[in-house]
Amino acid sequence: MVDRAPGADFGTAPLPDGLAADAQGEGVYRVGNVPLYATDPLVRRAAALQATRDAQLPALAIGPALADRLGVAAGEGVRVGSNGATRTLEVAIDPSVADDCAWIPAGVETGVGLGPNFGLIEIAKDW
Repeated sequence: MVDRAPGADFGTAPLPDGLAADAQGEGVYRVGNVPLYATDPLVRRAAALQATRDAQLPALAIGPALADRLGVAAGEGVRVGSNGATRTLEVAIDPSVADDCAWIPAGVETGVGLGPNFGLIEIAKDW
């Protein structure tokens, strides 16, 4: 039987090359997913699915603490940089987004060029 007691050490998986430095860094982390109704060609054109709440996604969602630190309000634009690319994205404030994280969906136009779904990004009101 495997010990599943709280605090049991199950070891850690090695990080991919180049990720170790980011994992130790400080800053804002991109947390993204591929939106359910945004990438499949058939589903993307289904009007009924595009009218659902799941299809209405902000370009960038941050928590209230990060919004206060950056001095931004919902609906304002911020510059986001990662992977050598920058984009201006409109802010949505969502208390379910963890502090020091920015939710930016992948596989859609607003996230093009911003690199991996998870990792350090630069975000600022003015550059």
